[in-house]
Parts: sequence; structure tokens; C-alpha cells
Amino acid sequence: YNLRWKHKFNKNFELVSGSQVMFQRNTNGRFAQEILVADANFVDLGAFSLMKGTFNLWNIQAGARYDQRSITTIESVDPFAKTFSGINYSAGISRSSKKFTTRLNASSGFRPPHVSELLANGVHHATMQYLIGDVNLKPERANQIDLYLGSHFDHLEIVINPFVNQINNYVYKNPTGQFDSTSALAIFDIKQTDAILSGGDVAIHYHPHIAHWLHLESNFSLLSTQDESGNPLPQIPQNRINNILKVDFKSDKKLKINSLSVQYIYLFEQDKTSSYETNSDAYQLINIGCAGSFLNKHKIDFSFGVNNLLNTNYIDHLSRLKPYFIPNPGRNFYIKLNLMVGKS
Repeated sequence: YNLRWKHKFNKNFELVSGSQVMFQRNTNGRFAQEILVADANFVDLGAFSLMKGTFNLWNIQAGARYDQRSITTIESVDPFAKTFSGINYSAGISRSSKKFTTRLNASSGFRPPHVSELLANGVHHATMQYLIGDVNLKPERANQIDLYLGSHFDHLEIVINPFVNQINNYVYKNPTGQFDSTSALAIFDIKQTDAILSGGDVAIHYHPHIAHWLHLESNFSLLSTQDESGNPLPQIPQNRINNILKVDFKSDKKLKINSLSVQYIYLFEQDKTSSYETNSDAYQLINIGCAGSFLNKHKIDFSFGVNNLLNTNYIDHLSRLKPYFIPNPGRNFYIKLNLMVGKS
């Protein structure tokens, strides 16, 4: 269940409080030939309170949240029962005017270990790895500071959003260098380390005064990570630049094209990898899309296009099929129809 309560003290202050509870049972099939995680019951409990304040151009927020997760195995062999709990905070201040927005946030994070990270002992077919959990894992706890700087002019928007996130007890998969005798798959066990993640986004949106129907958007995403020994963390996405050229059309006809877009994505080489990862080459993708509508008795929205126009052969760094040298999809076409049915 999810309960929420709001109370407005005056025109400046508002309090929002709430609670969530979830009961869940995970069970394996009676005739399952392989069992990765034992049958278990879960109880999640959360409660929070957030104070909001508004003063002309200024906004402030401060809040706290308590979370608790209890995990109990159902089977009698190697029983496991543990409860994880933590308190989070958040505080932020922002100033918004017609042309500029500035926001500074500080917050914490809490994530209890997943049941697969705790109890796994078997083949994980999605990753083709033999995974061994650790019942002694501690919850992940994080502290983050992020800044938002945005300028909003009539024909130009620029957004800069850097952040730094420090995580204690970061959970990751570690290669043991051994292989399971039955499946012949590599054995990975779950480890923890302290880590720092930093990076941000820079976004630009420009539509010329002489051509309001033309939109130029560009976004640069950057992420850098390291563990307590200064080594890169595993499974970190490639830095990328995403550019979109979009043209809007206006028409009163029954059949009309609303927009035409061309997207160019460049992903940089990922050479900051952990001990068991391989580097990923840089690659670029071009996508073209068109959206429109047909209005008769019922309205039909449609879109069609082509992704990976140049049929680039690439493997994304986060692809689970990368160890088997299976590339991502090549050139592919799509079409979508959305029929709006209603009474006339």
C-alpha cells in the first residue's frame, strides 16, 4: 500500500508525509531443474516526510525517509533471516526566474542487498555466469551533491548539471578466475567496496528566431568512477553526445506530417574498465524518424523511421551479449499506429 498526506500551513510552507509497505514471496517452480535463489519472503517498509517552502523566486526543500527490508528464506536448509534499515535525508534550494534557474541539492541514498546478491548460488542464464552471493553483505549508503544551472531565453536554452556521489559498500560482481565443473561457466562472486561517481550533463536547445519550426538539440553525458583503490568500477556506460535536428510542420489537412527528426549519437571509447572487462570501441549511430496523424471519424497517430541508418556494426559496453561477440541490432525499420477510439 501507499499512503500520502499533505498539509499546507500557509502560502509559504507545505508538509508532505507518507508511508509504503510491500509484502512479497518469491518461490521456485516445483519441477525447476535449476535454482539460483532460494524461496524467500520479503517485507519492505518506508516512511517519509518532506517540507516545502516557497518565497517569491526561491524554493527550499528538506526531508527525511526511513526504509526497512526484511528477508526470510522459506526452506529449512541453510535458513537465512535478516533485516536491513537506514535513514536518508535530502535538502535543496533553488531560484527560478524567467531566464535563469539555479538549484543546489544534497541527499543521501540507501539500498539493501538484493536477494540474488545475498543468496545466489547457481547459473544466471541472463549473464551466462555462475553467480555466488554473500550473506554478509551490508547495505549500500550514498551521499550526493548536485548542481543545476539553466538559462532560458526566447530561442536558446542551456543546462549544466554536474554531480558527485560517494557510495559506501558499493556492490559489484568479481571474477574468481575459476569455472563451474557442470556448466563450464566462469564463476563470479559478490564483493563490496567504497566508490566515488562523478560526472554530469550539458544540454543545449536552440530554435532560430527566423525559423521557429526548426529545433537543434545537443546533450553531452559524462561519467567517471573509481573504487577505494582508484580503479574503475565495472559496467560503466560509455560517455556520449546526442544530437537531434527536428523540423515541425503545421497543416490543416486530414493527413498531415507533424515532425521529421534526424538523430546523431556518438559514443566514446570506454577504456576505463575493471579487471575482467574488455574495452569498447567508439561508434556512431544515425536514426531518422517521422511522426504524423490522420483525422477522420477517429484520429490515428502514426510514426515510422529507421534506426542505425548506416548499419553500423557495434557492441554496446553494457550489452550482456558482449562476452559472446554478438553485436547490437543493425539497420532496422519501425512503424507505429495509435488509434484513438471515442464517442463522436
